Amino acid sequence: ERLDHDVAPSREKVFAILENFESGKTDILVGTQMTAKGHDFKNLTLSAIIGADDYLSFPDFRASERTFSIITQAAGRTGRGSKGGEVIVSGLSGHYAVQTALAHDYKSFYDKEILCRKATGYPPFTRLIGILFDSNSEDYLQNAMTAIMYKLPELPAGVSPLGPVPALIYKLRNRYRWKLLLKGKNSKHLHEAALEVEKVLEMLDRRISVSIDVDPVGFY
Repeated sequence: ERLDHDVAPSREKVFAILENFESGKTDILVGTQMTAKGHDFKNLTLSAIIGADDYLSFPDFRASERTFSIITQAAGRTGRGSKGGEVIVSGLSGHYAVQTALAHDYKSFYDKEILCRKATGYPPFTRLIGILFDSNSEDYLQNAMTAIMYKLPELPAGVSPLGPVPALIYKLRNRYRWKLLLKGKNSKHLHEAALEVEKVLEMLDRRISVSIDVDPVGFY
């Protein structure tokens, strides 16, 4: 059977598929991250994690952390019963997130990851505010984002903008999306900067919707 949001949009459908697998009615379960989190299958003796390093290409400073977490969680579903188990991990990367996950070595992962965060100025050494712009008109949004690039207000000291750029998920529910990330250490200055950006956009084009996400997680 297959398990993902397309074939299992409701909790009831998810549970039905998982029950079939746990009871032995289903021999092989193929799915997304939904198959990896929090399940306890006594008879699961083989797992294969395909494209284990794909997440590393995401434009997300947590990409390494997510990669480590996904591999660890998926591998942890296997061999929980008396039969033991085997995990096959497929991926081309020698990245430390993959290597430390294979070794179940959280401490080594943390030691490497925290140095990268510090060098690039990402949390926990700074804070972030994400600003998402969306519109049902691609032209209106494109014009507004081009204008913001040239009319971005002077931001408070210590606040730096990243973007605006098209969102990774560029179109969602028939609306086009761009994003801007503000980075800094002072929460008050970050909030002031976000409000200034919102004011500028209101003057440029009120047909664009704006949403502000403080300390964003999964800002795509």
